[in-house]
Amino acid sequence: MDKFDVTIIGGGFSGLLCAKELSARNLSVKVIEEHNEIGYPNKCSGVISLKTMQSLNIPISKNLVENRFSKIVFYSPSGINFSLDFKGNEIFVLNRYNLDNYLAEEAIKNGAEVSILSKATSFLQNDINVKIKVNDNQTLTSSYLVDARGANYYGDKMGLYNGVQAYAFYKDFDSEAIHVFFDKTIAPGFFAWLIPINENLAKVGLASKLNSFEFIKTFFKRLGIKNYIKINFSPIVVGGVKGNLVRDKILFVGDSAGQTKPTTGGGIYFGGMGSILLAKAIYNKILNPSISLVEEYEKKWILNFYKEIKLMKFARNMLENMDNNVIERLFSIAKDVLSNNTSLNIDYDLHISSIIKYIGVKNILKISGNVFGNTITTILKSLITK
Repeated sequence: MDKFDVTIIGGGFSGLLCAKELSARNLSVKVIEEHNEIGYPNKCSGVISLKTMQSLNIPISKNLVENRFSKIVFYSPSGINFSLDFKGNEIFVLNRYNLDNYLAEEAIKNGAEVSILSKATSFLQNDINVKIKVNDNQTLTSSYLVDARGANYYGDKMGLYNGVQAYAFYKDFDSEAIHVFFDKTIAPGFFAWLIPINENLAKVGLASKLNSFEFIKTFFKRLGIKNYIKINFSPIVVGGVKGNLVRDKILFVGDSAGQTKPTTGGGIYFGGMGSILLAKAIYNKILNPSISLVEEYEKKWILNFYKEIKLMKFARNMLENMDNNVIERLFSIAKDVLSNNTSLNIDYDLHISSIIKYIGVKNILKISGNVFGNTITTILKSLITK
């Protein structure tokens, strides 16, 4: 069959979750994926919260969960460190290859079709449907087209970082914590990470707008890492949503839509919630053509995350312009603030607003004034109080 209710370009997380949700509603769904297998290449660290697991209906199973944590340790350039214990908010590290294949299997069981080695070479919409050319020799007809092609198709190249992540053998780090490193000499404008999978193997990575491979070699040397068995390079989206998510019958979701956290580039929660909202909106639109996809999908997604994304973009801009001296000052302040309580009820997914709530608006603005000056603090105040 070459006619579908919905065709999804991109067999990554957001595209497959959308396919699963749509096919569960008995819509005919086609997923076309240009690579030779689902879940490859594996580009994501897969760190998410318990809240995300529950919100996106991801089962907590040994096949999908590589490790779980309740603590993150942060390191300054000089080695000053402090830890945050996420009380009541367990953090999970997912096997992204297995997760994507799980979603594909669920979608197929629901009746969806998933085709690998299939690339959309062009698509054109009219008042009735969308025509999609696949591999230049097949044409699909679809009531709606979902573009979920990922970070490589994100429109704003200035909003991309060069990410690199390896599966590496490590030692001398707590295997029950995630480790995050801030240092302009190893991850300028971003951060580096070590995420244990077990007592020997970890996901080790960083991002930079420069040559990420040269930085990861420096990072390996600093950590004493000599052996790694896999390394992947991929763009990380931090620029946010730049255009309309709904363009008549063509809809955008996931990394290609900019549905990621500007602070970390993580897209599972923001993109996953986008997939669920989009699937529901399309289903309702097919049942009732008078419904607006802009209202039911685009505006609802933006309403959910608008303020947090504004704060995250502010934090992203500040980090990009910090030197190591400023980073050291912030670490010293953080250690003082947390000296009496490192066990925080912080929302991992909405972390900026959650940290502001914990520390307090007055204290945040005071710290900002002391470190960054009045101009920056005035901008921050307008974002917090707006």
